[in-house]
Amino acid sequence: MNAPFAVFLAPGLIMMTILQNSFANTSSSMMTSKIQGNIVDVLMPPISPLEMLCGFLAGGLTRGFIVGVSATIAMSFLVDFPFHNIAAILFFALTASAMLALLGMIGGIWAEKI
Repeated sequence: MNAPFAVFLAPGLIMMTILQNSFANTSSSMMTSKIQGNIVDVLMPPISPLEMLCGFLAGGLTRGFIVGVSATIAMSFLVDFPFHNIAAILFFALTASAMLALLGMIGGIWAEKI
C-alpha cells in the first residue's frame, strides 16, 4: 500500500501520546505522593487495594483517552485518516493504555526519587 508518510506516522504518534500519558499519570501520582509525604492520604481511606488500583487505573485511562482524542483532533486538520475499524482502534488503545497505566503504578511504587 502506498500511503503518504503523514498517514503512516500519525496513528503511531497518537498511540505514543496515549501510552505516555497513561503511564505518566499513574507513576507521577504515586511518586509525587511518596516524595511529598502525602501517601498517607492515599492509603488512609477505607477502600480495598483493588478499589485503589481501579481508581489509579481509571485515572490513567482517562488521561490517555483525553490526550489521544485531543491529538487525533489536532492531527485531523493536517492528515486525512482512513479509519477502517473503530472497535479495533478503541480496543487496542484501551488495553495498551491499561497496561502502561499498571506499569506506571509499579514504577511509581518502586521509585525512590525523581
